[in-house]
Amino acid sequence: MLNTFLSQPYLKPQTSDDEKKRFYNDALSLFSGEKSGHMNAYAFNQPDDTLPNDPVRGGQHWTNFIRTARDYYLITHESQIIQKYAATIGNILPAGASFYDLGPGETKAVIGKTLPMIKGLKNPFEFIAVDVNSEFAGNAASLIQRMLGISSKGVVQNFLSEDTTVTRGGNPIVMSLFGGLLCNSAKDKSLMGWEQLCQSFQNLKKYNMKSGDYLVITQDKNNDEQSLMRAYTHKFMGAYILSILHKIKRDLPVIGFNPALFEFVPHWDSNNFLLSLDAKLKSGVEQHDFVLGRTDCFWKQGDILGLVNSYKFPVHLFTKAAEQAGFESISVFEEDGNNIALHVLKAN
Repeated sequence: MLNTFLSQPYLKPQTSDDEKKRFYNDALSLFSGEKSGHMNAYAFNQPDDTLPNDPVRGGQHWTNFIRTARDYYLITHESQIIQKYAATIGNILPAGASFYDLGPGETKAVIGKTLPMIKGLKNPFEFIAVDVNSEFAGNAASLIQRMLGISSKGVVQNFLSEDTTVTRGGNPIVMSLFGGLLCNSAKDKSLMGWEQLCQSFQNLKKYNMKSGDYLVITQDKNNDEQSLMRAYTHKFMGAYILSILHKIKRDLPVIGFNPALFEFVPHWDSNNFLLSLDAKLKSGVEQHDFVLGRTDCFWKQGDILGLVNSYKFPVHLFTKAAEQAGFESISVFEEDGNNIALHVLKAN
């Protein structure tokens, strides 16, 4: 069921039943091996103030990571290219559009990417933030309405697997998808990396867009393994990813599960252009058995728990996948020394 709310500040948002059910089902598919790399939405989490020393603090770990990780380039590069070309893109896109930001993320991301993109548009009609995280959606809508005076609202929705209600009055529709979220999608074991990208584009279009709608989207095109390992191998990145396991223990009906038995391991798969951010049992731990809901889970030494995917496709493959899914490539913006490509696409 769609959860829509008016723009307002959200200090202590309540988790809806839909969100809890989505988290539970995603955890089941993770431990069953049905999916991998699809848990990104649960990594930026917050501690429960009623619990002493709650280890669920992904937001804090992420902030520490951004502050101390000298080799992590994504946020800086993405903000730079969006800010440089926002006005140019605004002249390409139709005036008076309803602007949907798919996965706005934390406040820093909204200020660095969403805000300049909206400022580049010509007379935007309204702003809608769509995120599986109710706090992100609500805060993004509140911030844009407060700073720009544009009518705004937040929608809690998984836009890659659930229909997003799009208001279609007489206004054109423009959507943005930043932060590499399309390339953070779950990996289907039966598909190669490029096939997975095609499927992700098809789902994005199926659940959100109609012919004539526009999409502004970024991608990380960095394929250098050494650069990627330097960017992602960091103690706070590991803590950020492993916070997902602590959230599972805290928020889901699980018995005997111990996140402290796992360690963080990034892995680069050049055949699929995939950087996977994984967990495995620590050395000396031969097996870990636990129960999630009514499902018995058996994890043994050497098994890889694929928590978050981060695909790094070449630009030509990214564009080809978009076109195969029914998009027209209008413009691609690239800069020397910048690992992010910025695309303007139109749904056919």
